[in-house]
Amino acid sequence: MKIFATLLIVLSLISCNTKEVVNTNTKADDIQKEKLYLSHVKFTNAIQVYGEPQISNKKKVAEKNLSEEQLAIVDTYFPNKEYKSKKVFFLEAQWKRPTSTELTVWYLFIENEWKPIEVRTNA
Repeated sequence: MKIFATLLIVLSLISCNTKEVVNTNTKADDIQKEKLYLSHVKFTNAIQVYGEPQISNKKKVAEKNLSEEQLAIVDTYFPNKEYKSKKVFFLEAQWKRPTSTELTVWYLFIENEWKPIEVRTNA
């Protein structure tokens, strides 16, 4: 009887640990799916799905207006700093997700639309 009880306890502990791993993988998968989705949709579509962002900042692209991180992202998109001769705008939007994650998306105003250029998470 002691062996049966011990075996039952061990099996129930193993099953609890397995469920926890599955939930962690599901959370990571959900975050990856959201990042992939947001990296391909315009700002207006993101608002339709996720609602208004908790944080939203729009700025004209200029070295004095952007942080080093934001400038690095823009420089990736404009390696020859073409934004200096054009009127280019930059938008940073942040959504808090039920997965206890913050998703930050950086957009550039291109062809009369806010198009995503970078998506990052803060877990």
